[in-house]
Amino acid sequence: MGRLNPNEAEMSLARRQVEVGALAAEGMTPQQIAHRLGLHTNRVLRDLEMMEFDDYTYDRPTGLDESHCAGSGREPLDVSRYSAGRGKCSGCGQVRAIRADGTMRRHAKDGAA
Repeated sequence: MGRLNPNEAEMSLARRQVEVGALAAEGMTPQQIAHRLGLHTNRVLRDLEMMEFDDYTYDRPTGLDESHCAGSGREPLDVSRYSAGRGKCSGCGQVRAIRADGTMRRHAKDGAA
């Protein structure tokens, strides 16, 4: 097998992916990583996908407290009967908005926005 001679573009890509992976492993979200490194969030998401990270591989702080419904940040009970982007919350049973990652947007226990 011959010796590998990566060019500068390949080395730059490798360095970026190592940095993105390290920050994800520390628990940063793709948005936080993108902001820190000055990258577009889609670039960070592609790098994480190429390294086989998924939405549940890195820890994302939920920002939830006792005023939020227990279903916030979890997968909805049912999405088939509702319009796109909405589902039934497993915590309170209300029909609420769903995030792009398929989890319920956070919302208050009392049903307020």
